[in-house]
Amino acid sequence: MTQLNQQQITERLSRDLNIQHLSPQEQKEIITQMSTVLLDRITIALIAELPQTEMSRIDMLLEHDQTEAVQALLAKNIPNSNEVAEEVINTTLKEFEELVNNKSLDE
Repeated sequence: MTQLNQQQITERLSRDLNIQHLSPQEQKEIITQMSTVLLDRITIALIAELPQTEMSRIDMLLEHDQTEAVQALLAKNIPNSNEVAEEVINTTLKEFEELVNNKSLDE
């Protein structure tokens, strides 16, 4: 199974956000912020699918900021983790698009 990583998320955001009209610095800031939001949302969605028997272990890993171990545990226990991540990305991008469209209508 291939794990979605920060680079893949950044590439997807660059392609899908439709922010080409912004300066390169503004684009970078938005992509960085959105990447953080996406990674947080993906982690929360995956933890919600984690078997109850692994919850204490994931808590310990999170407390000790062991990101790679957290990702390995999630991948091992959630075979469809890429599909969950894609769903979170799609939903978040749709929310962002709606927010931008609503803001444009207000101006």
